[in-house]
Amino acid sequence: MESLVSGLAFLHHCGPEDEVFQMPPPSFPGEPVTKEFVEWPNPLYPCIIVNIGSGVSVLRVDQGTEDGASPFFTRLGGTATGGAAFLGLVRLLTSAKTFHECLALAQKGDSRNVNKLVSDIYGEEGCSSLGLAAGLNAAHFAKVTMKDFDNPCYNEADVAAAVLNMVVSASTVIARAFSRSVASTAASSKPVETKSTEEEKEDPRDGRIRRFHST
Repeated sequence: MESLVSGLAFLHHCGPEDEVFQMPPPSFPGEPVTKEFVEWPNPLYPCIIVNIGSGVSVLRVDQGTEDGASPFFTRLGGTATGGAAFLGLVRLLTSAKTFHECLALAQKGDSRNVNKLVSDIYGEEGCSSLGLAAGLNAAHFAKVTMKDFDNPCYNEADVAAAVLNMVVSASTVIARAFSRSVASTAASSKPVETKSTEEEKEDPRDGRIRRFHST
């Protein structure tokens, strides 16, 4: 995690122009999403880092307490629904085996054939009157329970896409919640930097000497 924070600080210092981008939401379901490059935010801190690996960790990063000090971080939380969940579920549900095969399969699919959308419930006009995005997921994999199981209207690429959609949604929901929390506290006092110490102690579980970290 320290390397992630150090890498972010290094990139912010160098300021490459093609590193920071945003992806505006599509106007309608299925519309291609494009990148829009933007300038580095200044000041950068506080901010959050969402690290998606086998699981997902969300870090809050703050500027060091002294001038020129390195930024420090606090782990806010995360989710176990990450890359390993995507790989495992797609391997169980489709013929894909490697991570690259699973990702390539998902790119060919359409999760709308598997997931129930808000527009499937309220229709386009209903979504507009309620102020809801028509392409918003209402229930993951819900169409699998509604259709003829022996004659499905989806294929394994759609299933892979739906799994990827579910995993990414889990990360973005908590990331948005934490980003709002950080933004609301940015004007108040920021977290106090803590330093960890390491000492050797006898483990009461088995009597062995082990190293323990404390803050």
